[in-house]
Amino acid sequence: MLLRKTFLISVVAAACSSYTAPGNYPAPEPLVIPAGPDSVWPAVVDVVTEHQLAIQTIDRASGILQTSTMRSRGSHYWDCGTQRIQDPDAAQLGQMKTVAIADLGIVVRLTISAVARAGGSTLVRVSANPDRAYERCVSKGVFEAEFARQIETRWRELTGR
Repeated sequence: MLLRKTFLISVVAAACSSYTAPGNYPAPEPLVIPAGPDSVWPAVVDVVTEHQLAIQTIDRASGILQTSTMRSRGSHYWDCGTQRIQDPDAAQLGQMKTVAIADLGIVVRLTISAVARAGGSTLVRVSANPDRAYERCVSKGVFEAEFARQIETRWRELTGR
């Protein structure tokens, strides 16, 4: 009897749940630092290390650094859509609530490029790519912009500018 009741509850909950796909967001703007890549690169590595991210690939000559995967949480940074689910905190069975899937956590990998521009400046671009299991998730660009600003701040600290 209990198994039958559990199955019925699962079927009803599945029928009542609905998924809303993530929105579309513009790619984050790259940051321009008024110095060459040799001056900027130490700041990139410092910020990645400060966040305790493991470096998977680093190629200073091409200006590319890629981290291993990291766990991130928050619908402020990511949009994985929303899902209506059975509310586990509800007093009555059958009450539903909508959750932002990104608040449950996703796995991403960062790619940072710091390449020379004409005139001696460096173009810094940070992109966060969700792991395959989270491929329906998209970045809102906030995380990347904040990370790039941290690189710029660290560069200013290291160079006294």
